[in-house]
Amino acid sequence: MAATENLNSQQFYHGTDRDIEGDMITPGHARHSKFTSKPATHVFFTDNRAEAEGWGPQGRTFQVEPTGDYELRGTGPGEAFRNYASPHPLRIVKDVTTEK
Repeated sequence: MAATENLNSQQFYHGTDRDIEGDMITPGHARHSKFTSKPATHVFFTDNRAEAEGWGPQGRTFQVEPTGDYELRGTGPGEAFRNYASPHPLRIVKDVTTEK
């Protein structure tokens, strides 16, 4: 999907257990996988806040906006949510960890 798509009506979220410094989330961190130690080439996000949450007691959830092109990577049961990936950074709009 192109970044020029109308994002004003769309909210995206990224959940992490890492400390984030600055206002961008970038690809390149080591993956949480027993299968590879290669850095991630994409940053992942979702249109469902609950899906982004759940990174344990230390986890944080951010509302984000893509800074470049991104692609659909999958949908939740019954298409209840969509997951996306982008090789471009995500701009942090705000930390929504403690908002209800």
